[in-house]
Amino acid sequence: MTPLSKPKLTLTHALFSLYFLFIVWTVLFKNSFSFNEIQALTRPRTLNLIPFYYDCDVSIRFHISEVLMNTVLFFPFGVYLKMLDIPSRKAIVSGLLLSFALEFCQFAFALGSSDITDLITNTLGTASGVCLYLLTLKLFKNKTKINKVYSILALTATVLLGALILLLYLANR
Repeated sequence: MTPLSKPKLTLTHALFSLYFLFIVWTVLFKNSFSFNEIQALTRPRTLNLIPFYYDCDVSIRFHISEVLMNTVLFFPFGVYLKMLDIPSRKAIVSGLLLSFALEFCQFAFALGSSDITDLITNTLGTASGVCLYLLTLKLFKNKTKINKVYSILALTATVLLGALILLLYLANR
């Protein structure tokens, strides 16, 4: 590893860590800002083991948006793991395991409902991120430049998301 690549790798690790915390905060704590909001999330434990099955009381638009949001939420996970040189298969399995751990925690702590559909869509999001990374690598054939572009995009997204979270926090105080 050259001395110049170490700071970039450190930036990638830092951004990945913030992103990882964001996933946990979003999935487990539903973007809650206070302990009282988290307590309000607790409800009877539910476990849905039928893929893409939903009760009739919620609209189809909600189901589609939930599937898309789960996929998009885990999309960067695959990209980050590829930037960190994790083999593709291990990256996808890591997305599956993280999703399983989060669903298990939701069930164990009664924080939302545990759903096999979430496991599928989160893993699909991770796999999509891996595929995007591999596609850009195949197209541009320069891993260093690809990682630099993804790092700039990730830093920009992190700063914008951080600003949005801060605004939401201040607005809900």
